[in-house]
Amino acid sequence: ESMLARRKAAGTLPRRPIGCGVPLEQESPKFRAALLANFDFLCLPMPWRKLAAEPGRYQWGLLDGWAEWITRHRVPVMAGPVISFDPRLAPEWLSHGRGSFDKLRDSVYEHTETVVTRYRNVVTAWNVVSGLHLNHHFNLNFEQILELTRMCTMLVKKIQPVAKVLVEIREPFGEYYSFHQRSIPPLIYADLVVQSAANFDGFVIRFLMGRATPGQSTRDLMQVSGLLDQFLALGKPVHVVAAAPSLVLPEEATTPSARMFEPGAGYWRHKRHPLLALGAEAWRLYRARAFR
Repeated sequence: ESMLARRKAAGTLPRRPIGCGVPLEQESPKFRAALLANFDFLCLPMPWRKLAAEPGRYQWGLLDGWAEWITRHRVPVMAGPVISFDPRLAPEWLSHGRGSFDKLRDSVYEHTETVVTRYRNVVTAWNVVSGLHLNHHFNLNFEQILELTRMCTMLVKKIQPVAKVLVEIREPFGEYYSFHQRSIPPLIYADLVVQSAANFDGFVIRFLMGRATPGQSTRDLMQVSGLLDQFLALGKPVHVVAAAPSLVLPEEATTPSARMFEPGAGYWRHKRHPLLALGAEAWRLYRARAFR
């Protein structure tokens, strides 16, 4: 708090430092009033999967409702990610063209153009692409990953030149690279994007911590600070997206890779958490069950 006060006094604190992500389905007036009262800007998700469950057929209802409210209250907005191949965000039909990069590139171009054109008068900053460097869901090479990144950033700048264009880095500590060699380590990807002459304004670094899944193990502030310094050395502004640690129990981690994590270090300690009520013997049995 004292450091923030010092930065504010020196004029080095961003004009709008703290934002909040919003669930599209939440339309409560009390919820929206709380957003206006407590945050400087909003992060508006644009999940491709919900917007276009079928090719070319868009459902704009939820986003249009938020856009109208945002315009009326003049709330600054960071929107996106527009393009993410995470199965929770990408439509199922996109994988049907998995063998053709040309089809994938055309779909990405058309979707980016459609979304950005529709909301260019509402959004002030675009989180354009997210996690392409993970390369988990499409068999892309380095050049194709960079081509998609460069194409999307340039397209947004063409449609809305005054908007901030951001590239999101997921799993920034890069553990995924140890078991997926066709991915790109996060710092190398960021450096390649900078060197590729992509027209963008900064990085979004997404920290998801406190869950027993790969890439989401808990880190201390020194590790986070050191990593951010490495990204800042690339000469682009950095925006941090941090998710609160979850209450997910180790037993809910069902994949073999997730069971590698220590149960006592993979989730947030809550005063009502059942583990706090377990005795030593019960904890031993719990641990054995979590790692069986």
